[in-house]
Amino acid sequence: KKDPMDMMDDMMTGDKLKADATLEDIVMELGTKLGITMPTKLDETNLKDVFGIEPDWVDEYYGEYSAANTSADHLLAFKVKKDHIDDVKKALEERRTAITDGFEQSLLEELEKARNATIVEKGEYLFFVIAGDVQNGADKEVNKAKEIIDSYFE
Repeated sequence: KKDPMDMMDDMMTGDKLKADATLEDIVMELGTKLGITMPTKLDETNLKDVFGIEPDWVDEYYGEYSAANTSADHLLAFKVKKDHIDDVKKALEERRTAITDGFEQSLLEELEKARNATIVEKGEYLFFVIAGDVQNGADKEVNKAKEIIDSYFE
């Protein structure tokens, strides 16, 4: 199925999702460890309407984001088709900007959290994380998210 050289690349970079892991597993653990307020599930409609991501750019996705207008929480995972990684990244960057702008005048903790939004790229996988307790230090929470994501890859 796969070119052996590609497989070598996967092994070296740790961009291969573990056989028993799913995007849902990763998002659920992120949610448990970092918390998410009033989670709404990502579906095809909000994928396009809220995030500006065309469903045919991704092979697979799972995500939750806060339905509360007082929360910036987002935990999204995508398996992206190779030629659309930049499209999805750009859409996520635009979403981050929209969230940040939304909290600019109001909730400083959420603004801080949104400013620390992280896009983690692992091969064909992209993760968009805005979560955690800003009081713990936003950068610590970002590192925690990266560690959780890394633990699902080999």
